Amino acid sequence: MILASISIVSILLFIVSIGLLVTIHELGHFSMAKLFNVYVNEFSIGFGPQLFHKKKGETTYSIRAIPLGGYVSMFGEGIEIEDGSVPQTRSLTGIKKWKRAIIMAAGIILNFVLGYVLFFSNNAFCNQRELTNQVTVIEESRIANETDIKTGDYIIRIEKDCSINGANACSSLKKSDISASNPSELWSSEYGFTYTSETTPKTEQDRMKITIFYTSDKNSTESPHQVDITLKPVLNEKGNLEWEKMGVSSYFRQFRYTFGEAVRQTNKDFGENTVLIFKTLGGLFIGKNWDQIGGPVAILSTSSQVLEMHYFGLYLYLWGAISVNLAIFNLLPFPGLDGWHLLVVAIEGITRKEVPEKVKSVMSAIGLVLLFGLMIFVTGRDIIGLFK
Repeated sequence: MILASISIVSILLFIVSIGLLVTIHELGHFSMAKLFNVYVNEFSIGFGPQLFHKKKGETTYSIRAIPLGGYVSMFGEGIEIEDGSVPQTRSLTGIKKWKRAIIMAAGIILNFVLGYVLFFSNNAFCNQRELTNQVTVIEESRIANETDIKTGDYIIRIEKDCSINGANACSSLKKSDISASNPSELWSSEYGFTYTSETTPKTEQDRMKITIFYTSDKNSTESPHQVDITLKPVLNEKGNLEWEKMGVSSYFRQFRYTFGEAVRQTNKDFGENTVLIFKTLGGLFIGKNWDQIGGPVAILSTSSQVLEMHYFGLYLYLWGAISVNLAIFNLLPFPGLDGWHLLVVAIEGITRKEVPEKVKSVMSAIGLVLLFGLMIFVTGRDIIGLFK
């Protein structure tokens, strides 16, 4: 059960981590508003009832009970000052449009920066682990103990064959011939302790044959030993058939990046995550990838599992990806998001006409209702997923 991996420590780290992302985002808006002399009534981390507040100068700094967001309450957006004590030139709508655009974009930019910093912190300061073609054998494994493979041996390649309901199903699966030159492909989840496949067994008579070519010498790939392993169907905890575990898995090598390698890997991490998030969001508009969308509960469960099963560097990587995700999500021109405000500024700049306040208010209200509805739906689905 996923719920078992969530501890008090992981909950506290989640609150600190989500608080950091929100604080950095709102600091972007706040710092630029102050730079351009916009009147800021309140800088708040969190929503709901106030837990702490302190007024310094004209701005109240608050921490509120629900740490899943925050806001910067500025004159001209969120508050109006009717008594004339603050001049209109200090309102968000009273400054030049390029300044307003910078204020709205600053939170997005700082989330991108934070994502990059977290990726770099993982790559520069944490031990890294990579898959190798060296193996670890579980002593209790019946299958592994029926072969001569020992912990420390090196896999040269793996082939697989299968028989589903007595018929060869590999014509559609394609018989594997995976080389050890790419260990991450060699040791996909398909070949590890939790064996999965492109197909699952349908009856107890189905079989999956794994042929492993291995050697005890890392530098020798000639005349490798060969062993056949036949996997049988077993019942999992849900009562469904799945392939039994091999008992042979990969060995992780630990290493550290040099400074130059850390920079290059950080650039790669940042680029790959940015492209992946854009593709995922793009898929939503054509009805795909909805199963990849998660809310705070999904983030908590995922970060808890990473913290429990992996290493802290991967935890930093995960939150770097979440920060980039938050930045790109806020770029969407959807009412209520920063991207919507940027779109309004662009329209006003092109047409040289102000979008009516009533239109902006109605659109923002609709957007917020839809966003909260989406969050409630996703959160409910994620809570149900905790007990699976």
